[in-house]
Amino acid sequence: MTKSIILIALAGAVGAVARYLVVWFASWFELDYWGTFIVNITGCFLIGVAIAYFGDSDWFKSVGRPLIVIGFLGAFTTFSAFSMDTFQLVQSGKLATALIYTLLTVGGCLIATWSGYRLASF
Repeated sequence: MTKSIILIALAGAVGAVARYLVVWFASWFELDYWGTFIVNITGCFLIGVAIAYFGDSDWFKSVGRPLIVIGFLGAFTTFSAFSMDTFQLVQSGKLATALIYTLLTVGGCLIATWSGYRLASF
């Protein structure tokens, strides 16, 4: 467990800095929101690659998932974790659950963002 926490912390630091740099670089070209879009799409793509190449390996289960998925991609973008969960629901044939999960997550996050904004604006 301690090894996993250290891997997550180190990879998370790298992922957070990578996200900052991508968003900063995009804003430098006045493409403010596109930085987040690039991060989210890239993170989802990379999680798909990681699952495809390493998903069934013992290395991925013990080291790769904490390092790549939870650490780096978790800090780079949380959208990749949401996409992985949804993808696994679809892959296991739980289409209705995947749809409900997607709608509740996206809708809930938008409502939570709006609520936090409204609450902080008083």
